[in-house]
Amino acid sequence: RKLVQKGELRGNSRAEVQRKINEMNGLVDGKLHNLKCPDGRIFGELVIEEFQAGTIVNSGAHLSCKYHITYRQQV
Repeated sequence: RKLVQKGELRGNSRAEVQRKINEMNGLVDGKLHNLKCPDGRIFGELVIEEFQAGTIVNSGAHLSCKYHITYRQQV
């Protein structure tokens, strides 16, 4: 089963947002991961197939970028 997560990474500086983008890119490693949703549901046995980050923009008091992650559940 394929799952898609969309969200926004935020930071106080461009470097902080870029560090978060780099960390997410590091998770596209072929290993199994878990995704915990805000409502407490947990999806396990996920491989991250793709991570896409948008442009870093100023948004009020911080900087941010939208992201899109595609997971493939292995069970």
